[in-house]
Amino acid sequence: MNRQKNRGLIILLILTILVNISFAQECDTLFNFNTWQMKGNPGGSWQILDDNNIINESYIFEPTLFVNRQDLLNVHIKGTISVESGQDVDFIGFVFGYHEPTGIGINNIYNFYLFDWKSKKGTVHNYVAKEGFRLSYYNGKINEGEISPLFWSPYNVPPQRSLIASKYGGDLGWEPYEKYRFELSYTANKILIKIDDEVIFDHNGCFGPGKVGFYCMSQTKTHFENFSVKSFLNFTHEPTTACVNEEVSFLPYYPLCSDLPDFVDSLYWEFGDSKSSTELFPLHNYKTDGTYDIKLTVYKEGECFDAINRQIVIKPNPTVNIGSDTIVDACTTITLEADNPNSEYLWSNGSHQQITDIYMISDTTVYVDVVKNNCLGSDTINIKTKFLPISELKFPNAFSPNGDGLNDKFEAVGITDDVSKFNMQIFNRWGQLIFETYSVYEGWDSFYNGQASPSGIYVFKVNYINGNTCTGLLPYSYNGTFTLIR
Repeated sequence: MNRQKNRGLIILLILTILVNISFAQECDTLFNFNTWQMKGNPGGSWQILDDNNIINESYIFEPTLFVNRQDLLNVHIKGTISVESGQDVDFIGFVFGYHEPTGIGINNIYNFYLFDWKSKKGTVHNYVAKEGFRLSYYNGKINEGEISPLFWSPYNVPPQRSLIASKYGGDLGWEPYEKYRFELSYTANKILIKIDDEVIFDHNGCFGPGKVGFYCMSQTKTHFENFSVKSFLNFTHEPTTACVNEEVSFLPYYPLCSDLPDFVDSLYWEFGDSKSSTELFPLHNYKTDGTYDIKLTVYKEGECFDAINRQIVIKPNPTVNIGSDTIVDACTTITLEADNPNSEYLWSNGSHQQITDIYMISDTTVYVDVVKNNCLGSDTINIKTKFLPISELKFPNAFSPNGDGLNDKFEAVGITDDVSKFNMQIFNRWGQLIFETYSVYEGWDSFYNGQASPSGIYVFKVNYINGNTCTGLLPYSYNGTFTLIR
């Protein structure tokens, strides 16, 4: 990244870019075949008709190639191919990512990608080649005896030959005397091949630089002309389809496969929503759903530029409404619905259903996440709990311990089931503690140290906690007096 920063790729002002647009142009450069070299079978015969017009005169079985001298990557190559003879129906094609062997022979190491095209089905040494297209990767030592299985046959024979893709059919072979428009886009992460604007192969991966060139095997009078090259970037974005407000990462190249090509001077992104950026790897999010036209303008050396266009679909997030904040009675159930049928749900209570029940025992916050078409919607409500009333304990102002079964003890009166941490103390008129209990079910029978206490006024103190999950827990404290009557 330091190299890119030093070249000032990121700091170019938008104003400067806009000014340069009027002077820039897309630049295709014609190849000069006078600088190319013959490879493969040393008996091949390539006749240069002029700087950009060459014909293969060979009629030999072993592959013959004619390649440039410069390693290329992130290029778009185009030109026309024709076979100006009806003598044979074998292989024509194009090589790229080419690293040089010395020729066909003992222990020659090959390393290149090959797109080859056969006109008609044919058999050599019991190997059958079908009419149509193949894309292969060659990587290894190939001797002369392996030409048939590695170049003629359709077999996958790694590592020397890995068959990447093929398209066969009776109507897919080339025809003699017909000109075909050939296009190759070869980048750090893509191989895209077209014939007459029809996509033949579109293959993703990580690819390195190499030479490019023409290929023939057992086919004479193959004409290559008007071939040009243009450097370009092939951008992508992740994710390919996003949701509203989801962050989208835009990549002008794949950092895991390559560095930013040297030919790039600056970048200008237009995201289709009136927003733009000159950053190398911009991040962007869209506020509304829809289809947006993205444009990347790549400014290159020599006042050339590429304008690359893509579309991105932004999907709406699901609308989720589980209601407004509310108050409900404790120990009741509230039913909430997230709508959006056929979605994925996750409630705060762990439920994965569209509808969920919440049993209320205390104030709570309820949320739900809804995923529909891989987009997320959420909602949250606060629910307050209204507790049921608590029945407080009562204490008599007098009692008569005469054994008649009525009011014989001084004790708590009321609902005692939910009482906890109870403590009651009783004092005589001199402040002396004469009775204490920690049980709400125990009362004072007037006795102290085995003797019945005299009539009179006594003081009591009570502390306790009352309630449950439906009423809540409340502390109570009382100080009062009562009269003991004999």
